[in-house]
Amino acid sequence: MDYRRLVFVNLVFFSLVFGLFGMATPARACASCGSGTGSPIVLSPNEKAKFYLGLSSDFDFWSYDASGRPGVDSSLHRRFKTTAAAGVALNPRAFVTLTTSYVLNNSKYPEPSRGHGWGDPTVHARYTALQQSLAEPWVPQLQLVVGHRFVGGRSIRDRCNDDNCVVQATGSGTQESELGLDLWSGMTFVKWGLAHSILFPHQRTFAGNVTFENGQGHQTVLTTGIAEDDLGKINMGLTHTARDNIRVNGARVSRSASQAFGYFLTAEYWPAPLLTIRASFFHNAVDAPVFQNRNASGQKALSLGVIKAFADK
Repeated sequence: MDYRRLVFVNLVFFSLVFGLFGMATPARACASCGSGTGSPIVLSPNEKAKFYLGLSSDFDFWSYDASGRPGVDSSLHRRFKTTAAAGVALNPRAFVTLTTSYVLNNSKYPEPSRGHGWGDPTVHARYTALQQSLAEPWVPQLQLVVGHRFVGGRSIRDRCNDDNCVVQATGSGTQESELGLDLWSGMTFVKWGLAHSILFPHQRTFAGNVTFENGQGHQTVLTTGIAEDDLGKINMGLTHTARDNIRVNGARVSRSASQAFGYFLTAEYWPAPLLTIRASFFHNAVDAPVFQNRNASGQKALSLGVIKAFADK
């Protein structure tokens, strides 16, 4: 993807959002929650803390080359992940969340093997600039989102003990910052949301004095769903992630720009006040004629999690 085009797309999106809604308070949901991206929790206005614990299984791994041709990736058979997240309210408008995970990889090729370790921890902060109200139910909530991903687990670019480095990789190997906006309209029967973030990669030096940096990118999540009061809700949506060419030792690698489309389905059940059971299905890099995936890794994922909130009395 051309770098100037990437910058232009992001500038247009943010200009439209601020032009329509201005800078006007926190949220009962968000467009990116439960989509397989970002933090798995968001705090409601009356909540002071929230915790998440979930298990997930990734399977059916494949990949796309620079021309968009799909191919089977047999290096990984299944990935299991335990994810924990905690969120704390700073004030009625803002909160921060911390997410961490532990990963177990299973491979059948070239021979059965396993790898495990910590994933990359992330921290996110959200500020609600515009809150929905009963007086204007069609005006969506607007949140400013900032985040950062730290290096936690071993990556495929780190030295490994054998040739099957993919099985031993439990992290990305590089840090990345995020700046975005999240729109959510949840006061009508049919809910909808739109989240858009700019991704800022950080350079890192690996063994052999080799520097590596992912290309700058952006991520968009489009969500819709319905909810039944005091029972639960169902959300579904599309995701799109695009990045510019990677850089190795400061030089851009041609034909390394990436793009991936995905979709998700999330169901939540509320068995008691401030308690949520969430089940999700996420399909990344969908192999379909309408989607142009390039230099992307695809997989399917099933997850089940429990969310417990603590509210002001």
